This record gives sequence, structure tokens and C-alpha cells, in this order.
Amino acid sequence: SSMEIGEILIDAFKYPLENIKAMGIYLILVIATAMVMVIPGIVIGIGSKQDSFPLSIIACIFGFIILMILLLLLEGYLLDVVKTGINRGNKLPEIDFKRQFLNGIKLLALAIIYMGAPIILLACLATLNKILIWIGILIIILALLAFLMAQCRLAITDSITEALIFEESVNDIFKIGFFKLIVLLIVFAVIGYAIYIIGNLLQQNSQIIGILFISILSIYLGLTQARGYGLLYSNI
Repeated sequence: SSMEIGEILIDAFKYPLENIKAMGIYLILVIATAMVMVIPGIVIGIGSKQDSFPLSIIACIFGFIILMILLLLLEGYLLDVVKTGINRGNKLPEIDFKRQFLNGIKLLALAIIYMGAPIILLACLATLNKILIWIGILIIILALLAFLMAQCRLAITDSITEALIFEESVNDIFKIGFFKLIVLLIVFAVIGYAIYIIGNLLQQNSQIIGILFISILSIYLGLTQARGYGLLYSNI
């Protein structure tokens, strides 16, 4: 049966809370990613004090490689959350390193292909005429919606070939309902902005509490978003 926006949002926000144990796995991955982002900076600091330039370079390269692997794994994991939503399953997915890492690479390629050309087009239109900027913005919005549908197509098929059929991705927007998709995007954007604002206010009193607030709720929202898009796509 078709799910309405209200049902999708209630289910999506309940989903991480009903899978606290499994959510811990995702949290560990995010913490590991954050640590990898910090460690090269510490090593660079040590290297500069000891005048060890090669050590700093090696730390940067190694840190960047590990960071990219973890980020791609995280994106691949979220794709599985989308897939669970499409299938209307109730459990958070397990870690499947190889497949999720490869899907993360596919998703990155999709993002570059779907969003790269519209952004370049907007930049070109902006240099020509201010009115043309609005046309470019509309194209970017359409490309973003098509990219979300391509993401769902990739989640359910594991096939970048299927996800790259732009015409099908655009058709999916209208099968699902343009208005429903926009509403879902706006709700998640508003909540994300609210988390950022409240987190910044908390940081004025305590840096650690503010960062923890933003980090944990951002992780929660990431899972919620993936679930929401999957449930919406399940309608078709």
C-alpha cells in the first residue's frame, strides 16, 4: 500500500531509535572517520616540531586514503538503509565492507555525473545573465531530485548502469510525486539547520557538548533521511 508523507516521517524518525544496538555500529564507523580526520593533523604537528617533513607527508597521504575508504563505506552503508526502506524492512543493515565500499564508489560517481554538469551550467549562465541564473537553479533542483531517485535505483539494484538512466530517474520523480519529494527534502533540511543552530548555541557554553550534540543528531538524521527516501521510493 502507498505511504503518505506523515506515515513516512513517523516511520523514518522511529527507525534509528528501534535499532539502537545496530545504530552503534554506524556510530563507531563515524567516530573512526572523525579520528582519521584528526590524527594526520596531530602527526603533522609532531613532524613539524621534529623537522620531519617526510613524516608529515606520509601521514597526510595515509590519512586521506583511510578517510576516503571510511567515507565511501559510510555512504555504501546508508545506501543499504535506503534499500531496507524500499523493501520496508525494520532492521538496520549489517556491515558488508566490500559491497558497501564499492557501492560508495558508485554513489560518488553518480553524484559527479548527475550534479557536475548542472553546477558547471549554472556557473556559465551566471556569467551571461542574472535572469538565466534562475533557470540554472531550477535545473540543479531537478538534477538533485533525479540524483535522489538514481540513488534509490542504485540501492535496490546495486547497478550503476540502471542508476545512470537519467530519463528513468526523472520519471521516478513524477511517479512518486514531485510535491512529496520536495516536502521530504524541506523537512530534513529544516531539521538539519535546527540541529546546526542549537549545536552552535550549546558550543558557546561547552565546546564538547555542542560538538557531541551536532555529531549524534547528524548521525541520527542521516539514518532517518536514508530511511525516508527508501520508504518514499517503495511507493513505486
